[in-house]
Amino acid sequence: MGRGHFGYGRVSLLCFVPHGGHFYFILLQIKNERIQKIMKKTIKSIVSIALLLIMLLTLVACQKGVDVKGLWEKATYTKDTTFGNGKTTVMVEVKVEDQSVTFTIKTDKTTLGEALMEHDLIAGDQGQFGIYIKSVNGITADYDVDQSYWAFYINGEYAMTGVDTTQITEGDTYQLAYAKG
Repeated sequence: MGRGHFGYGRVSLLCFVPHGGHFYFILLQIKNERIQKIMKKTIKSIVSIALLLIMLLTLVACQKGVDVKGLWEKATYTKDTTFGNGKTTVMVEVKVEDQSVTFTIKTDKTTLGEALMEHDLIAGDQGQFGIYIKSVNGITADYDVDQSYWAFYINGEYAMTGVDTTQITEGDTYQLAYAKG
């Protein structure tokens, strides 16, 4: 019939309908121009909302975090976080029990201790051998109380220097691990 519709196009809609334990596809054709416009807007809105939800879920899933239980309840940061805007980038993993977060620090400081203190990521007491770290990311380790302490690793090896005397070397990996004993 072609021209018999007088400018009213058709909108075809494919529906997925359950009925009696089976699923059927139904093809609906809508002739009314006003209903067509409403259907097109509705479909665009639904698609837009679905895409927005997918993007939001992807963003949330990509950000690694930890369960906020036990020692992590006092943590300042429970997700991987970036700090600063300096020329040098250093990554520090904070490991407590079987969970960890990674801090990416962009700094102009030359030692790891300075970079960490610049963003209040560590706290401790100054002693004759440098800073004795008592708190990392808000989590306290106190050897006098429960024999816990912060172990410091460079490239997976136990460090022979403290964080305040360790020169930042881009590409090296640093870890502060909560330990007991």
